[in-house]
Amino acid sequence: MLEGVEDINAAMSLKNKTVYIDRADAKLRKGEYFLCDIIGSRVETENGELVGTLEDILETPASSVYIVRGEAEHMIPAVPEFVLKTDAENGIITVRLIEGM
Repeated sequence: MLEGVEDINAAMSLKNKTVYIDRADAKLRKGEYFLCDIIGSRVETENGELVGTLEDILETPASSVYIVRGEAEHMIPAVPEFVLKTDAENGIITVRLIEGM
């Protein structure tokens, strides 16, 4: 809940606006992280093979898409079928790739 936003009309007044908060005020649960904190993470397969580095995150209606650059560029949907584990603290993302990814 955002302080001062008590109903749908107040919420709609913020539509298409950028809202800022102090990082210290964010109440993240265990295992949650800011997307900006995983940019630059090492991306590897579940077998430990290096895929590359997370360079960018595209926000799409269906899901976020991770742009990973290594020997090749990979676009990996940020869904549990492909992103198996995100260790933001250590900067490692474990993924499962399928043919054509």
